[in-house]
Order: sequence, then structure tokens, then C-alpha cells
Amino acid sequence: MHREQDYLSEEELKQLIAETEHGEMLKAPVYLKSEILDKIRMEEQKEKVIEMPQRSGKMMTEKEKKKAYMRYRIKVAGIAAAAIFALFIIPAGTSNSKQSSSVNEEKTSITGTINEKTNAWCSHLFELSNGLIAPDFNKSTD
Repeated sequence: MHREQDYLSEEELKQLIAETEHGEMLKAPVYLKSEILDKIRMEEQKEKVIEMPQRSGKMMTEKEKKKAYMRYRIKVAGIAAAAIFALFIIPAGTSNSKQSSSVNEEKTSITGTINEKTNAWCSHLFELSNGLIAPDFNKSTD
């Protein structure tokens, strides 16, 4: 084969194409696929790398994943405890005279207290979210 600048000539290229099309294809050894898959499985088990990356971009190991999940569970439990605690700490607003008799009856039970605290909490959150979402709207109606 005569090469100019590491390229085949037209005749050599046509000859190579003809040989490739008419000749038998080489076959990979039978064991090659299973050997490659076994090697991949061994690497995955060895490293136990999770496909989901952290915020920093590096991959997490199984141990790091378990630690992150435990931190998440502790955070959720802490937030839930804080929300329940807040229900009892937030002072209840004043009620209308129409509702005063029913409120007095409800105050004697724990469910009445929870209802009162929940209503106060929801109204506070409603006012806060309205202030964050549409601050101009609240100023224009005042």
C-alpha cells in the first residue's frame, strides 16, 4: 500500500472496502462479553458508587448516602417538633363577640386549644405569604 500523508489512495480505499464487504467478519471470543460484565460488577461492588452526585459534583459512597439520609431524617423530625411546639407558643388572637361563647367552651378542651393555635398560626402565615408574594397589592388597598 502506497500512502501519501497517511491517507489511502482511491484504488487502495476501494480495494479495502471490497475486501471488507466480501470477506468474513471477525468474531469476538465467546467469553469476552461475560468477562467485561463481570469486571464491571466487581468494580461497582468494590466502590459502591451512587449515580446521584452531591451538590459539589463528586459521587457518594453507600456510607455517605446513609449518613446524608440520617441527617435528612433528623432535620425533618426537628422541623416537625418545632412546628408542634410553635402551635402552643404562638398567642391566639382576639375573637369576635359572636364567637366568644363557643370559644369559651372550646378553650376547656385540648382540641379547642390546638384549634385556636392552629388558626392563629395559619392567619400569621397567610399574612406573611401575602406580604412576600404581593407587597404592592397590600399597600395599595390600605
